[in-house]
Amino acid sequence: LRLESIASDAAAGIDGPMHASLRGSTAAETDGFFAIRDHLRAIKSRYELNTDVYTLRRVGERTEFVVMTNDKPFSGDSYLLRDEMRPAYERGLRARTGLYGDQHGLWISGYAPIRGANGEVDAIVCVDRKADLHRASARKIALLSVVSALITASLLFLLAMLNNRRGNLIQRVRALPRRSLTMRIGLSGSGAVLAALALSGLL
Repeated sequence: LRLESIASDAAAGIDGPMHASLRGSTAAETDGFFAIRDHLRAIKSRYELNTDVYTLRRVGERTEFVVMTNDKPFSGDSYLLRDEMRPAYERGLRARTGLYGDQHGLWISGYAPIRGANGEVDAIVCVDRKADLHRASARKIALLSVVSALITASLLFLLAMLNNRRGNLIQRVRALPRRSLTMRIGLSGSGAVLAALALSGLL
């Protein structure tokens, strides 16, 4: 949702008729291009984005780059239209993707429409977020959860051992799962957590 909001903020500050006049690879040589690029760069700086912001125009079943915050423009380059873009292009709605990958990594993108002089959608703003960092963060969280579950189970095991003073050590260890409700709850809870983490990791 944040990416959609940023894209909407960027789209609101773009002069629609000016953007509509930018066509093909020569668009990067016009004053309109530089004006819109400066605006997009201001948006990028305001929200502290570490990826570029750009505008796209639909051409059949492809989408074409128009203005981008990169130092080296590539206006006129295109790629296959994504289905998630269609609500923005066809109905003028904000939209976003799920997690997707390309040769540059994993991404999540947000879109917002740019309207021309007649009020119809002329192009869209696209804001990307690198998702590799999210994946790395999720792995760290999963690892910490496993360690926490193991530590909790170990503490419960030790507490139960200290509370049970009958028999020798081996007998106490064998008897804990049967006699100690605390131990059974601890083992069951830890097992459920580990199973859930394993399943989410596979997914």
